[in-house]
Amino acid sequence: MKLDFKNKTYTLRDGSEYRNYCDDAGGKYPVQGAYKSQDGVWVQSAHTLDGKFIVDDDHDKDLIEAKKTHTVTFWVNCYLENSVTAWKSRQDADKFAAPWRISCLEITRTFTEGEGLEGGE
Repeated sequence: MKLDFKNKTYTLRDGSEYRNYCDDAGGKYPVQGAYKSQDGVWVQSAHTLDGKFIVDDDHDKDLIEAKKTHTVTFWVNCYLENSVTAWKSRQDADKFAAPWRISCLEITRTFTEGEGLEGGE
């Protein structure tokens, strides 16, 4: 697999944020960039054209394609006995609410594609 920085974004296998500076530096590690360490400091790194941090070995600093994230907002009607219904708008939540609704919550959630699915995160 050759990295495609024009059409894709990458993170490190361990989940660290990654910035690419170039992919034509030459040698065994032509991909030059930096990753954000756990303490928030950017650390320079070099990778092979297929994203390896160490040739012929898997490593937590290997580059992998970043999963896409999405943000959704929805409204949840809450009822006694832990019953809920979710709606795409406040107007729909109000329109279809049962008389015994005890609250209506606006929830905004960011998620990663595949999250919560079998084989996902």
